[in-house]
Amino acid sequence: MIGRRAFLGVSVIGASLAASSTTEACSIVATQKAKAFQASICEQQIYDLVAFLNKASTLSRGEVEKWVDDRDVSVYYEYPLSQNVGGVLYNYLFFQEYRISGGKPDPKPMQISDVNLIRKVKNQAAFQFTLDRTQFFPADDEGCNGLFTHGEYFAETKTAFIAKFLNNKLTDFRDFPEWFV
Repeated sequence: MIGRRAFLGVSVIGASLAASSTTEACSIVATQKAKAFQASICEQQIYDLVAFLNKASTLSRGEVEKWVDDRDVSVYYEYPLSQNVGGVLYNYLFFQEYRISGGKPDPKPMQISDVNLIRKVKNQAAFQFTLDRTQFFPADDEGCNGLFTHGEYFAETKTAFIAKFLNNKLTDFRDFPEWFV
C-alpha cells in the first residue's frame, strides 16, 4: 500500500512530466524576466516612433500595419480620423493620418523638442515627449457668433505625449495635454 506522502510525491512528479511546452505557453504566470532599465533604449524607440509618424502618411496600409504589428504598440488618443473605427484599425489609421490636418499634410517633419523620464518602477517606465509640428488650420468664416473668424493658415503647435515601456519596450502612448498646464 502506498502512503499518502508517497502518493502525493508521485502525483506531483507525474503532473510536472505531463506538462508540455504548450501548457507553459498558456500559463498565466509571467515567464519573462524583468530586464534592467535602460533609458537610452526607451528614448531611441520614441525617436523611431516619431520618425515613423513622419513617413507613415506616404506608406501603404500594409506597410503601416506591418510596422505597428511588429512592435505591438497601441495608441490612446482622441484624434478624429477619416473613418469611424476602433481597436487595432484605429492604430493603423492614426499612424497614417496623424500628420494630416484640415485635409493637408504637414509641410515639414515633426521634431521632438524634449523627452523626460516621468517615472520608473522596476521594469516599467513612463516618458513624456513633446512634438513640434506645423499644422494646417482651415478657414473659419463663421467663428464664434461671427467673432474670431480667420482664413486658412499653418501654425507651429506643440503636442505632449506619455509613452509607456515594459522591459525597455514601447507598449503604448497617449496624448498628455496636462503637460502644458
